[in-house]
Amino acid sequence: MKILITGGAGFIGSNFIRYWLKNHSGDEITNLDKLTYAGHISSTKDFKDNPNYQFVEGNICDPKIVDKVVSEVETIIHFAAETHVDRSITGPQVFLQTNVIGTQILLDAALKHGVKKFHHVSTDEVFGSLELGSEKQFDEFSNYLPRSPYSASKAGSDHLVRAYAQTYGLNTTITNTSNNYGPYQDPEKFLPRMITNLIDGKNVPIYGDGKNVRDWLFVEDHVRAIELVLQEAKVGSTYLVGGLTTDINNLEIAKVVLQIFGENEEKIEFVEDRLGHDRKYAVDWSKIKTELDWEPKHDFSEWLEKTVAWYKDNKWWWVELKKEAEDFYNNALKNGQEGVIVKNMDAHYQPGRRVGFWIKIKKILEPLDLVIVGAEWGEGKRAEWLSSVILAARDGQKLVETGRMASGFTEEQLEELTKTLKPLITGEEGKIVQVKPQVVIE
Repeated sequence: MKILITGGAGFIGSNFIRYWLKNHSGDEITNLDKLTYAGHISSTKDFKDNPNYQFVEGNICDPKIVDKVVSEVETIIHFAAETHVDRSITGPQVFLQTNVIGTQILLDAALKHGVKKFHHVSTDEVFGSLELGSEKQFDEFSNYLPRSPYSASKAGSDHLVRAYAQTYGLNTTITNTSNNYGPYQDPEKFLPRMITNLIDGKNVPIYGDGKNVRDWLFVEDHVRAIELVLQEAKVGSTYLVGGLTTDINNLEIAKVVLQIFGENEEKIEFVEDRLGHDRKYAVDWSKIKTELDWEPKHDFSEWLEKTVAWYKDNKWWWVELKKEAEDFYNNALKNGQEGVIVKNMDAHYQPGRRVGFWIKIKKILEPLDLVIVGAEWGEGKRAEWLSSVILAARDGQKLVETGRMASGFTEEQLEELTKTLKPLITGEEGKIVQVKPQVVIE
């Protein structure tokens, strides 16, 4: 069988190719990858010389390249996607271009050349967020309720795949997977960033209160699920693929990783929460177990420890990638969206906690010509305090609201900031008061 893998230099794609070449030695694989921030040629180092493998550097949004590679294969397994939620918040357009338009270009080529099977790899994030403490799980009948530009773009690609199956009769299947972990995952992702930080002697950053819940699946178990879907699933089938049966939140995972390293919880550093951060994902994978006799083989605790060991043993692979990942996080804080409009920094005030608020605000406000257009006030135990400052940035002659600064204030800082700002904000509707950034951060 001749197979096209899109995104085969990425985390899951490269693990799939590695597994497939080992277990299906008679098949030929073409790997089409643009080599973006998430695609690394180093991830293919151990199989790049396999005679049944070829690499093509190219973009799934390029119809000419896609047409050429699709004309030479029988099966397409579509991994290629922009996948980092944080990046989708600061730059959503590329997510729509790659994940929606790129998928449509692949589907058109598959129809044109009579591809026998088209498998689309997607995410459980398309179903939205569950409430903490809820017993509910996502399943194949769950409504689509995406809450980030990333998940919205993946939802769009899912719908396109189903539409091409219904409208044109294309033989398609879909898997919606939970969070994968394992070797070759980019160090900007949650677990690898945590692991590599600890290897480097740094703290472990945790968004918000750390209570966000995810389902975790070792990457090879995901690969095995796709293998079974390709071999046995009915045309048009969708399967949810997960790895756990009990909830575990991000803070609990951080504590497990710290135990593996022999570190204490002082290494945990709570940071400003992600915008629109989904609270909980949970996956009901009973359909794929019942119909295809699949279940995860890799115990989370055991294989998390083995994943830590892999990162310790393979610094050659991730050291330079980590520099790029940390540059992304630092630039996102410094520049806001596209370096002009500050991203929304609204968050809950938690008395006595400092999460680097002053440093972040200094980095964001200093380069920009900002004005304060309003403020929100709350009643505390000791005094009325400033809960958030509503900011706007100049866009030509217009003022564009950028969001609210909040979180990380101690009560003393709140009182000081309130004394400084309240006299400058009249509260009159439509009144705009110019305040220099230095006043905000002093």
